[in-house]
Amino acid sequence: DGAGSTWRGLSWTDGTVRGRAWVLDEPANELPAGFDPSSTVLVARSIDAGWVTTLTLVAAVVVETGGDLSHGSILVRELGIPAVTNVRGVRRAVEDGDRLEVRAGAGVMERS
Repeated sequence: DGAGSTWRGLSWTDGTVRGRAWVLDEPANELPAGFDPSSTVLVARSIDAGWVTTLTLVAAVVVETGGDLSHGSILVRELGIPAVTNVRGVRRAVEDGDRLEVRAGAGVMERS
């Protein structure tokens, strides 16, 4: 994997976001220095109700696992956050600060 890599998953919501990856294994209460909420893409294995505060800090979400009726999918739909799920291996392949484009309606995330 490297620049130009593309991952496909399932669309949870619509919207396109270009920004920087914020890779997390557990919820966080504030963005790292230099990250902007309007262009931060959360990358995680999965999310649930415990991630609500974290979700309010990001512009898009990409996760490895989750279904249409999972807590995570319900949260991102309610918050109106562009999101893609079932993106296998993305947590290991993406690093903090990587430049990403999320095309949530198409279920696509690309590293640029």
